[in-house]
Amino acid sequence: MNDCEKTVESVREVSSSEALVSATGASLSQKARSREKGCLEPPACSGGMQSSSLRIEANAKDDGPVRILHAIGSLNIGGSQAFAMNLYRNIDRSQVQFDFVIEHPGELYYKDEVESLGGRVFELRPFRGTNLVAYRRQWRELLDEHPEWRVLHSHVRSTASLYFPIARQRGIAAVIHSHSTAEAPGFSGVVKRIFELPLRRQADYYFACSGKAGEFLYGKKLAASDRLVVVANAIDVESFRFDSQVRADVRDELHISDDAFVVGHVGRFVEQKNHPFVIDVFCEILKLVPSAKLVLAGDGPLFGGVKQLAAERGVEGSVLFLGARSDVSRLYQAMDVFLFPSLNEGLGISLVEAQASGLPCVYSRAVPEDACAVVPLCRSLGLNDRPKIWAEVCCAVHAEDRRSSADEVIEAGFDLRSTSSMLQDFYYRLGNGHEAGING
Repeated sequence: MNDCEKTVESVREVSSSEALVSATGASLSQKARSREKGCLEPPACSGGMQSSSLRIEANAKDDGPVRILHAIGSLNIGGSQAFAMNLYRNIDRSQVQFDFVIEHPGELYYKDEVESLGGRVFELRPFRGTNLVAYRRQWRELLDEHPEWRVLHSHVRSTASLYFPIARQRGIAAVIHSHSTAEAPGFSGVVKRIFELPLRRQADYYFACSGKAGEFLYGKKLAASDRLVVVANAIDVESFRFDSQVRADVRDELHISDDAFVVGHVGRFVEQKNHPFVIDVFCEILKLVPSAKLVLAGDGPLFGGVKQLAAERGVEGSVLFLGARSDVSRLYQAMDVFLFPSLNEGLGISLVEAQASGLPCVYSRAVPEDACAVVPLCRSLGLNDRPKIWAEVCCAVHAEDRRSSADEVIEAGFDLRSTSSMLQDFYYRLGNGHEAGING
């Protein structure tokens, strides 16, 4: 059996398993269809209707917090991980607790913090295409061993269709969350797309970090309906508020002079972030401002290659490769312009963070418009525009009179406190057998 045949056979097995859960999932699907546009209805709108099929009703009176299982792929630094961890740090953990299941062994950057907050981390063997039976078996065993889980919130889209039927058979509410707007190129992207299609009818709740991300994963029809809930990738806005003293301190730590023009980028070193183009643009900036510096924060599989590219282009002396950092809120303070030419983004949370610190931002038109929280700071360009044009815009938008834009970012709906409160209430109510709601 070749790869294509194996893929088709796996999809058939997934479709068959869906039929097994049609009865237990019926009440949840009916409720999903009854939602008002823009929100998941609270009990006041639904008559306090309870989900009798859910495991959570039997456990509603258990002592301790409601426990939510997040399926997240890995616990290394990334967009969905940042969202989940920001949320975790800010909820009332005496009411709601998080556990995480990952499928990339060794990618455990946040593990110690998760455990310090009261969470647990479970590692499963990843789906390889040929291990469907074993993959689903380990999910069944995991969920059977932990009846305390009442909600499964999946930030993984490519394999969620394999374990959602298993979860719903056990009365666990299924939440799918789209964080992206594109697949990886090549055969693997095609396979992932095939496995994602069943999600449009498998989940109980459909979340996305932007309207564009929702349309990508769920299709135009569902994304245009009241079933899609856009949940902002909110940030702790206050930690990004501009502070001139922090700016001076960080520049001193990085050995950057006060009058240097600093271009910055924060993101994993993966193809999506388009780091080679960042280097191309910076080479053009150096022709305009020879003393300029480029600050790159992040790590990833392409880190070494991008570093080598900078050396080949002769600019390594002007580029600071900082690796993964836990203090990016401070790093933004030291920058003068934020460069973000991504090939695609679910939202682009780094762009929102940069705006909160008052940074002018130059980014690609592949980034969803939702990420533009402070219009005067935002300038988008096409990926087909020459690096020289990007460089000229970067230099042109630099403002001498830097000020914080934190209040505008809060007003745009990216305040972590508000989002945490809404999702905590959603988890708590759903985990205690009530209809859950998020008012957007």
